[in-house]
Amino acid sequence: MIPKVLELMSQGLSRQELCLHLYKKGKITPATLRTWEKEHPEFLSAIKDGKQLEEAWWMNLGRVDIHNRNLNIGMYMIQMANRFSWQRKDEVVQTVKGGITQTYKHEYEHKFDFSNLETTEVEQFRRIVAKGISKSPEVENSRPKQTVPA
Repeated sequence: MIPKVLELMSQGLSRQELCLHLYKKGKITPATLRTWEKEHPEFLSAIKDGKQLEEAWWMNLGRVDIHNRNLNIGMYMIQMANRFSWQRKDEVVQTVKGGITQTYKHEYEHKFDFSNLETTEVEQFRRIVAKGISKSPEVENSRPKQTVPA
């Protein structure tokens, strides 16, 4: 089970998505998953390691598709904020005549609570996100072709 957990989370699945996947495959409930985490330290360790793999997958997605004009950057930012508690901070420092410095700070968080959603609603959201960041043939074909000089 541990190798499967690590494999799935390394594909960007969250703990909740992992639970949904395991439920569909073997009817393992969220309560069972929590019990395993409490009773089996090696399983809990795999979940924690999987969280790091999940974040790496999402970071890689942003890095690889940074120049992809079809990447839904808003959805990507929401995903990163919700999955990993990322925050966006803006700071502007302005020096005016006479050497006076003014600093403007703006911090905000994107947080959404999906805990009260039904399984079908989570799946619907997942499909919407997948459409926004998919590597469909249309997206792949819209990328500029690199040419090699003769």
